[in-house]
Amino acid sequence: MSKEKLIYDKDNQELIAKRSGLAYPIKEGIPIMLPDEARKLKD
Repeated sequence: MSKEKLIYDKDNQELIAKRSGLAYPIKEGIPIMLPDEARKLKD
């Protein structure tokens, strides 16, 4: 995991890591920052 700034996507309840190309879900108000839980962003 990098130390890049994350962007909060309120509509999708995700934290976006643009440089890494990953979106981490937020479930019940808790960010799930596990690589296995992240989804790849579309190119």
